[in-house]
Amino acid sequence: MRLGPAMRFRPAALERRFRVHSERRFRGTRRLALGAGILLYMLFGALDRLLFPDDYATLWLVRYLLGLPLPLAAFAYLLLPGRRRLAEAALAASVLSGGLAIVAMIALVPAARETYFAGLILVSMFGYTVFRLRFWPATAVSWLTVGCFELVAALTDYPLRPLVSANFFYLTANVIGMMACYALDWDARRNFLLLRTLRRERARVARLARHDALTGLLGRRAFLEQLAGEWARCARLGLPLSLLAVDVDHFKRLNDSLGHAAGDECLRRVARVLGEATRRPGDAAGRLGGEEFSLLLPGAGHADAHAIAETLRARVEAERIPHPDSPVAPWITVSVGAATAEPAGAPGPGCEALLRQADRALYAAKRGGRNRVVALPPPGLARGRGA
Repeated sequence: MRLGPAMRFRPAALERRFRVHSERRFRGTRRLALGAGILLYMLFGALDRLLFPDDYATLWLVRYLLGLPLPLAAFAYLLLPGRRRLAEAALAASVLSGGLAIVAMIALVPAARETYFAGLILVSMFGYTVFRLRFWPATAVSWLTVGCFELVAALTDYPLRPLVSANFFYLTANVIGMMACYALDWDARRNFLLLRTLRRERARVARLARHDALTGLLGRRAFLEQLAGEWARCARLGLPLSLLAVDVDHFKRLNDSLGHAAGDECLRRVARVLGEATRRPGDAAGRLGGEEFSLLLPGAGHADAHAIAETLRARVEAERIPHPDSPVAPWITVSVGAATAEPAGAPGPGCEALLRQADRALYAAKRGGRNRVVALPPPGLARGRGA
């Protein structure tokens, strides 16, 4: 990602996102600016009638029939709902249309040269600053207007002294406008990058708030929120809900014998196995604290929960994570308690009861010798997963 003096992001995809961002950010400002510019442009017609009573018809023809239709069409385009992909092009065309109309007035009515020359500077300033165009489009249309003015001056009997004075102020105004537009474009791009970085940081912080930093699984709070949501959904759809409580056997002995680095690696590998077990929408794995994990299985009945728990236990054992101080096996094993409920009523009490039931099953697995699964079915439940 790079922004150089050319005022264009690399890669090109970032430049496209910046343009979409600019269109949305300056949409209201551009509508207001173009509307105000059109109103001022039309009101200047009163000066045509007042200052040039013999030529106002020619000036009005150029002003209203040549210079006004394109800005009006651009304004109507900007008022349409939804994203306006060509908003910047419409504004640039409006600047060019207004500038060329004034050049035509100067060419057709020599008496209006000194009066309407200042209008060229006003149109350029709108393009460089008020319309919030990017640097290169604003520069292109403004200097194209300058070229047309110089061509008209060369083809007509434009007096030399006024021409030198006009060029001095007109060219200087364009250089100043370029500097201002460059600064505005640079600030807009820098703010875009800062906003992009801020959004990413917020997303990262939000993810960290929901996920356990070590394992990447849901943290306790996020897991309980997921449990409450799935309880309500299963109650609405008439589905069972199962919960697995998973505990790493003799984890403290692993830390004491091999150190905390080995313990962290063990937790990450166990978490990966749990994460791989979340295969359907609504499934969630969480680390509730220390070596305690939990797996949420919406739509899973008692038999399915028991089968998933047994598969999970076997897969952790198959990892062969060394545990030289375990009385159960020379590698890491887990005990799993499975509980199933038929959700009904408010999530709060029901979820708490399901958590307690899963804990009781887990303690039963530990008392039975660890490295085993104990599943407690609710009375009368005979549904399968996905029933």
